[in-house]
Amino acid sequence: MENSDKIIELINKITRGYKGPDDIIVKLKWLGNLIDSYQRYLPERVTEKIKIDPTAKKVEGERRNVTVAFADLSGFTALSETMDAEDIANIINEFFTRMVKIVYKYGGSVDKFLGDALMVLFGAPVAHHDDPERAIRAAIDMMAEMKKFNEEKKFASPLSMSIGINSGPVVALNVGSDERMEYTVIGDTVNLAARLEGVSKAGEIIIGHETYSRIADVVEADNMPSVKVKGKRKPVLNYLIKEIREHYQLPDTTRLQIVGRQTEKHAINMGIESAKSRKPVIMGITGDPGMGKTRLALEAIDLAQNNGFTSLTARCMPYDNNTAYTGLINMIAGYLKMKKEATDDEKNLLISMKLKSLKFSVEEYLPYIGILMGIQYPEIDNIPPEELQKRIFHVTREIVFHEAQNNPVMIRVEDLQWCDPTTIAFFDFLFDGLQDLPILALFEYRTDFAFPWIKSPISKIIILERFNLSDVDDLCKRILDVDEIKPEIIEMVFSKSQGNPLFTQEIIKYFLRKGGIRRIKGTVIPTGRFKDIDIAESISGVILDQIDRMNESDRRLLQYASVIGREFDPGILSRLLSRHDSDLKIDLERLVHFEGILALRKENGRSNYEFISPTTYEVTYGSLLKGRRREIHGQIGAIIEENDQNQLPEFFEILAHHYSRSQDNNKAVFFSRSAAFKSYRLYALKEALFYYDQALTRLGAKDLASEQLMGRLEILRQKGWVLKLLGDLTNAIALQKRSLKLAHQLGAEKDEAGACLNIGIIFQEMGVPQKGLNYWTRARRIARKINEKMILGLAVNNLGNYYFHTGDISKATDYFNEALEINTEIGDIRSIALTRLNLGSLSERKGDFAAALDQYRQAHEKFNEIGDKENLTRTLNMIGLANISIGNAEEATKKLYESIVMAQEIGDKLTELQALGNLGLLYAQAWQLDKAREKFSECLTLAKNINDPQQIIIAHINTGDTYLYQGKTKNAIEHHQPAIEIARQITDPYNEALAYRSLAWAQVYQGAFSQAMDNFNKSREIFINIKDGRNAALSDLGFASLQIRLGDFDTVAPMLDNFEARAQEVQDPEIMALTLEVKAEGLMFKKDHAGARALLEKLPDLCRAFGNKRLYAWTIARLGRLSIIEGKSAEAKAQIDRSMTIAEEMNDKLLKIYNLLTNGSQAIGQNDHDTARKMFEQAIQTAQENDLHEYQALSHAGLAQLGKINNQTVEETQNRFEYEKMIEKMTDGLPENIKNNYKNNFLNAIS
Repeated sequence: MENSDKIIELINKITRGYKGPDDIIVKLKWLGNLIDSYQRYLPERVTEKIKIDPTAKKVEGERRNVTVAFADLSGFTALSETMDAEDIANIINEFFTRMVKIVYKYGGSVDKFLGDALMVLFGAPVAHHDDPERAIRAAIDMMAEMKKFNEEKKFASPLSMSIGINSGPVVALNVGSDERMEYTVIGDTVNLAARLEGVSKAGEIIIGHETYSRIADVVEADNMPSVKVKGKRKPVLNYLIKEIREHYQLPDTTRLQIVGRQTEKHAINMGIESAKSRKPVIMGITGDPGMGKTRLALEAIDLAQNNGFTSLTARCMPYDNNTAYTGLINMIAGYLKMKKEATDDEKNLLISMKLKSLKFSVEEYLPYIGILMGIQYPEIDNIPPEELQKRIFHVTREIVFHEAQNNPVMIRVEDLQWCDPTTIAFFDFLFDGLQDLPILALFEYRTDFAFPWIKSPISKIIILERFNLSDVDDLCKRILDVDEIKPEIIEMVFSKSQGNPLFTQEIIKYFLRKGGIRRIKGTVIPTGRFKDIDIAESISGVILDQIDRMNESDRRLLQYASVIGREFDPGILSRLLSRHDSDLKIDLERLVHFEGILALRKENGRSNYEFISPTTYEVTYGSLLKGRRREIHGQIGAIIEENDQNQLPEFFEILAHHYSRSQDNNKAVFFSRSAAFKSYRLYALKEALFYYDQALTRLGAKDLASEQLMGRLEILRQKGWVLKLLGDLTNAIALQKRSLKLAHQLGAEKDEAGACLNIGIIFQEMGVPQKGLNYWTRARRIARKINEKMILGLAVNNLGNYYFHTGDISKATDYFNEALEINTEIGDIRSIALTRLNLGSLSERKGDFAAALDQYRQAHEKFNEIGDKENLTRTLNMIGLANISIGNAEEATKKLYESIVMAQEIGDKLTELQALGNLGLLYAQAWQLDKAREKFSECLTLAKNINDPQQIIIAHINTGDTYLYQGKTKNAIEHHQPAIEIARQITDPYNEALAYRSLAWAQVYQGAFSQAMDNFNKSREIFINIKDGRNAALSDLGFASLQIRLGDFDTVAPMLDNFEARAQEVQDPEIMALTLEVKAEGLMFKKDHAGARALLEKLPDLCRAFGNKRLYAWTIARLGRLSIIEGKSAEAKAQIDRSMTIAEEMNDKLLKIYNLLTNGSQAIGQNDHDTARKMFEQAIQTAQENDLHEYQALSHAGLAQLGKINNQTVEETQNRFEYEKMIEKMTDGLPENIKNNYKNNFLNAIS
C-alpha cells in the first residue's frame, strides 16, 4: 500500500497541468501524449540520448563527419505588402512542412529554423555511407518542390530559394544554459555551408570542394570561380549543381574476409612440410586491411595442428605497440594457459610445473619468465636492464627450441604492424642462425608495414590479392547460407566491391537488410528495389551506417568499449556503464551474434570482447567528443587501479595509456614514468623513450610546481641516458644539459652531480673526453660537498678513465685507487669490479700484464659473486686480450671462446664481436693474416647486423690492416676510407685517427707520398687533440719513415732520439722497436751501415718480446741486405732465405718484393745477370698486382741498371722512362726541394 501511494503521488506530480478526470490511466495517457508532443520538437536520436540518462544535465555530444545544407527562402517582403501576417506565417509553415518531408525522405535531420531559412544535417545524429549524395538529392528535390509550390500558390511575386552545402567534421553537442539548451552542430564545416548559401543566387545549389570530392562521380556540376568568404584567408572553391547522374566510379577498397585461396593454402602446406623436415620457415601473410589475413592464418593453424604441430600464438594491439614485451607475454601466457586473474603464487606454480616438465632448472629459469608475468624477484633486481633482456630472450628461446625437439612448432603473430619493438627484437634473436629445427613462424601484417625478415633466406611471403567473380559468388553464398544467387546480384556486388571481400560481405548484407534481395527456397533473387539501393562508397560509411541504426544504448556501449580498447574487458565496461554484468552480457552477445560488430575471445578461461574490424573500432572511438574521451579514459584508469591494486606493475603500460589521454596530469606523469622505467629495466629502450616523451608532454606547462619540475628534471636525465644507450649522442647530451640547468635552478645538487656524470660519459663516447673533464670535476666537487659517496666514486673513476686515455698514467693510477677505496667503503661490488677492470687496463698500458691479469681475475670473482653475466663476458674478453699480449695463445683462445659462448647465451652481440675481433688479433699476432681477416670479416658482418657504427669502424680498420701487412694496398684502402667516413659521421676521433694512419701507410706503399704525408699529419693532430701521446708518437714514426724515404733523415733524427729515450723510460718495447727500425732505415739511406747494423741487431729480441713476427722478418731482410753490402754472401743468403720463408707464411707481398730486389742486387754484384733479371721481373709483376708503385719503380730501376751494364740501350731507356714517370707521379704535390731529394736518393735503394 505504501508503494502504491508513492506511485500515485509521483504520477500526480509529473502530470501537473492536467485538467481532465482524476483517473490514473487517463493521466498516464495524457503524459504519453505530452511526451510525444515534446519529441516532435527534437530529433529521434536526441530523445534516445535523453532516455539513457534523463537525470544528466546535458545530452552526450560526439564528433561526426556530416554534410550541412543551408536553404534560404526569399521573396517574403513583396508578399507582406499584399498579405496578412498570419497568412504569411501559414505559407511559411506549409513551405517548411514540404521541405522537411524531403529532408526526412533522404535521412537528414532539421537542425534549426532560422526565420525564413532552414539548416539541415546529413550524418548527424544518424550517419549514412552516402550522406553527401543524400544532401544533393534532397536539395534538388527541394528546388523542384519550390517550383511546384509557386505554381500551386500563383503568387504575384514568386518565392525563390538558394542553397549552400558543405561536408566535413563537426562537433554535435549541447549549446545553451542549464535552463535552456539546444542540441546542434558547430564547426568550420557549418560556417562555410552558411557562407556558400550567401554566395548562391536564387534557384542555385552551391557546394564546397569537400562535398564535391565525395560525390563527383554522381553529379553534373560546373566549377565556379573561387570566392572570398568571411573567415577564410584564401578564396574558396565552389561548384554549381546541375543534376544527378548515375554512379560509374567504384568505391575505394580496404577490407575482406577469406574464401578460396587455394594457392595460398598450398604455400602454407609447403611451409608445414618444410618445417616438419627440420627446415625452419618464416612466413608472412600480408594484404590491405580486411584482405583475410586472420582467416588464412586460422586455417594454417588448423592444418599445422592436424600435422602434430604445437601452436604458440601472440596477438598485437595498436595501443600496445609501445608496451614492452606485450607480444611475447601474450604468447607465453597462452602457452602456459595462464589466467589473467591468477595470483603471483599461482603463476609461480604454473611456470614451475611447466619448467619441470621440460626438465629445465626452475631456480635458473623461473625469474625470467615470471617477471614477464608481472612477478617481482629480488634476486634479479640488480641485474642491468640490457643483461636482463638478454636472459629473458635466452630462456624463452630455450623453451621454444625444447618444444621443437619434441614436436614441430608453429608460432603465429597476429597484426605484426602493431607489435612492440622488444618482441620483434626477440624474434630477431630467435631467428638468428635458426636451422635444423621444425619451426614455422607465421606473421600477419598490413602492406604498409616493412616485414623485418623479408631478406632472410628462410622467409616466404604470401600477398593476398582481390577476389575474382567466382570467389565473390562463393563468399556471398557462404554468408547467406544458400546454394544459388542470381548472377545479376553477384555482378553488381562484384562491380561495387572491386573484389574486396570485406566490401563483398558488407554489401550483400546491406542489400538483404534494405530489402534489395530476398531468399526463395534456397535461392537469392533481386527485388524491385535492388537497382535503386545505393551502395556504400567507403567501409567507414558502411560501419557508421550500421552503428547509427542501433539503439542509443548499444551505440553508447560501443563508444565506451572503444575507449577501453579494440579488445576490452566486459567487467571494466559494466563498471563504466553502471550496469550489471549479466544485463550487459545480453547486449554484448547480441552485438556478437546479430550485428556482427563484436567477437567473443576466450583465452585462459577468461572471456573478452573485441571489435572485429579495426576501422569499426577507430570510427567508434573517434565519434566521441575529445573532452568526453578524456573523462572516460580517467574513469578506466581508476577502475583498473582499484581492480588490480596488488599487481599494479603489470598494468603500468595500460594505465599510462589511459591516464595520458585523461585529464589527470599527475597520474599521467606517474604511470608514464613507471612504464618507462619498467621498459628500461627490461632493456626495451624504444618503448622507454615513448613513455618518457608521453610524461614530458604532460609536464610541458610553464607554471609547474617545484615537485613537477623535479619530475621533469629526472625524466630529462633518464631519457637522455636511454638516448645514449641507443647511440643518439647529440640529443642525449642536449637532454642531459637541460636536466643540469634545471637541477641547478632548483638547487637539486645530487641531480646536478648526476647530470654532470652523464654529460662527461657521453662526451667520452663521442671521442672528446676532454670536454667531459670539467663536468666530472664538478660532479666530484658536488658529491664531496653533499657527502654522496656513490656519485663520488663514479666521478673519481671517470676522471681516472680520462687521464688513462690521455696518457697521464700517474694521475689515472691515483684516481682509480681513490675510486677503489670509496667503492670498497660503501660496499658497491659492481663498482669495485669495474674499477679493477680499469686498473687492469692501466697495468696493460704500462706493459705489466701479470698485474693486469691479477686485476681482471679479481674483477671476474666480483662479477661472478653478483651474477653479472654481462660484465663477466667483458672481463673474459679482457683476460683473453691480455693473454694475447703476453703471448699465451692457448689461454687467450680459451678465454675468448668462453666470452663468445657466454655473450651468445645472453644475447650480448657487442661483446661477442669484440671477442671475435680479439681472436682475429690473436691470429694477426701470429701473423696468420688470412685467418685473422676471416675473423675480422665476421666482426664486420655482425657489427652491421647490430648497426654499431664504432664496431663497424674497428672491423674495417682491422680488415684493412691485414691487407696492408700483406702489401695488398688497394684492398686495404677499400676498408680504411669507409672507416674514416663513418668515424667522422659519429664523431669518433680516436678511430678516425687510427684509420688515417693506416691509410697513410697504404699510400706510402702505393707511392702517393703527398697524400700519405697529409694523412700522417691528420692522424697525429687528432691524437694530440685527444691527448693520446702514445698513438701520436706512432703516427710521427710513420711520418718520419716517409721523410727518410724522401731523403730527409737529418730533420727527423732528433725526434727519433727523443722517442727512443722516452720508450726506454716507460719500458714500451713496441715504440722502442719501431723507433730503432726507422732510425736504422735512415742510417742505411745515409750509408752508415755499421750504425744501421748496431740498431738492427737489437731488434730481433725486442720483436720476440712483444710478438711482432713481421718486424722480425723485415729486420732479418734488412740485415741480409747489409750483409751483401759488407760482402758476407753466405750470411746474407741465410738471412734472406729465412726472411723469404716468413714472407711466404704471412703472404707479405711487400717483404717478398724487398727480398727479390735484394737478391737481384746481389746477383748483379755476382755478374749473374739472368738471375737478376728474373728477380726484378718477378718484383715488377707482384708490385703491379698490388699497386705497390714505389717497389715497381725500384724494380724498373734494377732492370735499367742491368741494361746499362749489358749495353742494352733499349732495355735501359725503357725502364728508366718507367721509373722516372713513376717517380714524377709519386712526388706530385710535394715541395720542389723534397722532390729533388727523393730523385737524388732514389737509386740508393737499388745500388
